Amino acid sequence: MKKDEIIKKNEIWQAIKASDEWLERAIIAIYENQDPDEQRNKESNTRNGIGFNKYDAVYLTWIAEYIKSGKHLSGKHKEKARKRIKKYCGQLVDLANQNQGDEQCQQ
Repeated sequence: MKKDEIIKKNEIWQAIKASDEWLERAIIAIYENQDPDEQRNKESNTRNGIGFNKYDAVYLTWIAEYIKSGKHLSGKHKEKARKRIKKYCGQLVDLANQNQGDEQCQQ
């Protein structure tokens, strides 16, 4: 990827829709970007635009921990998680572009 190329929301959403691996990686990325207290308590207690919102915190934290334990989503949980993660594509874009910038700095 060239310096002036950035990853866009639609690209991430299309990848999440097409790939269960992308779905699971997206959930983990948002989870790992959350405040440790929010992870531990399965809640959103600060309005910082990072991590899961208060409506999704319990469920998507549970899903993230399930995935981190080495298991994979299936059935209704996979579809429910896919629907919920869509609203976090903006955060995923920020993370992807931040990581892209970090890689360029290391080169």
